[in-house]
Amino acid sequence: MTHVRAHAHAPTPPATTPGQAYGSLRTKNTPRAERYALGRSLRQQVPRSSLSHWTPSADRRDVLELLEESHGGRTSWLVPVRIGRMIASPYGFLRGAAVVMAEDFARLPATGITPVICGDAHVGNIGFYGSPERELVLDLNDFDEAHPGSWEWDLRRLVASVWVAGRQNGMSEDLCATAATSCVASYRTQLWDLSDQLMALAECPQGCSSKVPTRVRCQASGRRVPVAVRRRVSVRAWWSRRR
Repeated sequence: MTHVRAHAHAPTPPATTPGQAYGSLRTKNTPRAERYALGRSLRQQVPRSSLSHWTPSADRRDVLELLEESHGGRTSWLVPVRIGRMIASPYGFLRGAAVVMAEDFARLPATGITPVICGDAHVGNIGFYGSPERELVLDLNDFDEAHPGSWEWDLRRLVASVWVAGRQNGMSEDLCATAATSCVASYRTQLWDLSDQLMALAECPQGCSSKVPTRVRCQASGRRVPVAVRRRVSVRAWWSRRR
């Protein structure tokens, strides 16, 4: 296990956020301005700087005990194979120790916003595949542990995996820090871009619903947006070409 320097910062209690503002796509969206205001108010309870700190708690569960519990229900003859891959390298251990990180993450500050997360968002679960627009996409490709949860869990696991993978490949600590910072910045930029791309539909007060027509018109903006199923192109791709 990589040694983690303890911080003097007191832990920030998890925030409790009403789920309605970030709820199902089947219901009318909370106005964007209200969601932005709510998100900014959560920074007072869970400052972004608090996401970078971790100190092992005094009652932290034994790592080997957690791993042994996680083997329950697995095919018995494959368990030694899994353990062999984990002990081969620090990154191999990180890949197989999602249960350990989940146990630690559950005690850390969180905004309380719980979308469907990957659940195992390390760099080894990112790869290339073809999109519906027939473009080559680099994105998450493993969702067998996806579930509603704190988005912070995915980001923390992703950034930790970047640092550990960097060490394993001989990068200096400064370069690992640069890579981790770049990862967080790219995550933030990509989420912002995805939010903007769907603005024409998300802010439509009429919901822009229809029985799969060729195009739908957003009553708020007046734009005619092609429907993905009939045009074989996603709203995301359409919006990116319009920008």
